[in-house]
Amino acid sequence: MRKNFTRAACAKALAITALVAALLFCTAVAPATAAARRDPDWPCQQIKVPTISAAAVWSGPTLEGLKPWREDQEVSDLVERLAARRTSLEDAQKLIDAFSNKPEADKRARLTLVFAGVFEELNKQREEVIGGLARVAHRQEQSADQIRAENHDFLELRDKAGSDPNKLKELSDKLDWDTRIFEDRNRSISFACEVPVLIEQRVFAIGRMIEAKLD
Repeated sequence: MRKNFTRAACAKALAITALVAALLFCTAVAPATAAARRDPDWPCQQIKVPTISAAAVWSGPTLEGLKPWREDQEVSDLVERLAARRTSLEDAQKLIDAFSNKPEADKRARLTLVFAGVFEELNKQREEVIGGLARVAHRQEQSADQIRAENHDFLELRDKAGSDPNKLKELSDKLDWDTRIFEDRNRSISFACEVPVLIEQRVFAIGRMIEAKLD
């Protein structure tokens, strides 16, 4: 039975070792790529843009010198709904249409105020996502170091004469589990890396909707 376990452990070790090597290679390459972009804390392939520039998403009236948008309750309520990513762009268009169809002398100013609020809130959401990505990247670096150490201990014990098969299985299972978690986090990072871009696209789309109502 020990012989069967040893063979199974060796086969598993080879598979895990190959996977670990690939994962650790990826973590070695990613920081190098990020460093080339001058930010070692950025785990994404996308170029890091810390904040959205108003000029890149808005060609309407200036946003400088406006009164605080939160002081207008109706504007504030609309901003909250438009900035919520659960609100589809189709529903956002309907909300903007309903707001702009109300007869009022200062409609242009209030619409500009709405965009100022949406711009501020979505920029804030985007900054939070970017900060979260940096924290996850640090955790992945720590996990990579842990997996490397576990892999070393496992291989050392596997090659040692008279090694305890129970201990070998324990190390093998832990290495397998930690590697799976590492992979899952990598997939989550890949998804999360798209979020800042999606938020920027949302700001741009809502900006165009509001601009169309300014005249």
